[in-house]
Amino acid sequence: MQPNVDARRVGIVGHSEGGIIAAMVAAGAPEDVAFIVMLAGTGLKGVDLKSLQDATVRRAEAMPEALVRLNRDQERELFEIAASDRDHAQALAAMAAATSALPEETRMTLDIPVEGLPVEVYEELLTPWVRRFLQIDPRVSLAKVKCPVLALIGEKDLQVPPTENLAQITRALAARINPRSVVRELPGINHNLQTARTGKAGEYFLIEETVAPLVLDTVSAWLTEVAAADG
Repeated sequence: MQPNVDARRVGIVGHSEGGIIAAMVAAGAPEDVAFIVMLAGTGLKGVDLKSLQDATVRRAEAMPEALVRLNRDQERELFEIAASDRDHAQALAAMAAATSALPEETRMTLDIPVEGLPVEVYEELLTPWVRRFLQIDPRVSLAKVKCPVLALIGEKDLQVPPTENLAQITRALAARINPRSVVRELPGINHNLQTARTGKAGEYFLIEETVAPLVLDTVSAWLTEVAAADG
């Protein structure tokens, strides 16, 4: 630690998956982390988040609700297999079997070939990173966090939908509620913390703004209050 830095007042700011990591670190080293800021961090278990995320994006693209649910149900089984403790070969076999077991009408509606899905589709879900992400439940770490927490998710966030995730973050933090913790939805903000119109991924690169002033001002004001309270 640099001599001009007070080690008792060092915190962690994490975006998206970084928010999960911030909670993990704070839970594992409570004496070393003074605060955490979760920007578009998740409150749902990875399997649940991925299922919700994909359905939310499809609804934003105006996919008919019946088809959204059909895709969600078919994919959810694959997510559960990927999150299991099966080894790679076992998981591949289980995914192929699950796809083969789908009703013929479902396979036709989802354009699944008679011979099944290409193995590459399953492999994408079986990388070490994806399998670990699907397994993680951030609520486990959040329930152990003692320091103040600022959790912000944008209203237009389609990757980490705010209603469901903020509710679970709030519930998890209630186990060790810190009076300076704040859980908040930010109006008009997307997953990349930009002021957005739709929140769709294709819009990210059309927005010149890097981080919305609303996000910066909210974080700055909260950090100032936390610092003042800590003397």
